[in-house]
Amino acid sequence: MQIRHLLTSMAAVGAMALTGATPAEATSDWTNWATYDATSSNNASYGRLDYRYESMGGGWYKAEFSYINLSDLRRGDGWGSAIRSHYDTPSGAQWGLLAQVDDNGGEFQPGETYYNVKNVWFEVCNWNPSSGAMNSCVKMRKNTS
Repeated sequence: MQIRHLLTSMAAVGAMALTGATPAEATSDWTNWATYDATSSNNASYGRLDYRYESMGGGWYKAEFSYINLSDLRRGDGWGSAIRSHYDTPSGAQWGLLAQVDDNGGEFQPGETYYNVKNVWFEVCNWNPSSGAMNSCVKMRKNTS
C-alpha cells in the first residue's frame, strides 16, 4: 500500500511540474548549414551557397550565407550570372544580390549576414552586366544529397 501511495505522490508532483513549465520557444542557436543550388532555366548559370539561420525572437532571424559559388556556363554570350536573395524585413519585402559575375566569369565569396529577416529564399539568374537585366531565373532548392 505504501508503494502505491509513493507512486501516486510522484505522479502528482510530476504533473504539477509539467503544468508550471513554460511553452517551447524558438531556439536562439544556429541551425545546421544547408546547401542550396540551382541552374538557370536555360542552363547558362549555376549557383550554390550554404545557408543557416538563428532566431532573434519575435519571428525574426539572423541569416548567414557562406561559400557562395557562381559560374557562367555559356561563355561568350554577353550574359553573366547572379544569385539573388529575397526576404522580408520589418519595413517590407526586399531583395539583394549575393553574387554576380560577368560573361566568362566564376566567383567564390566567403558570404555575409543579414539581420531581422524572415521568409528567405534564393534564385540563380542569367544577368546582363550592361543593362542589369535578369532572365531564366530558377529558385534555388535545398540540396538533400
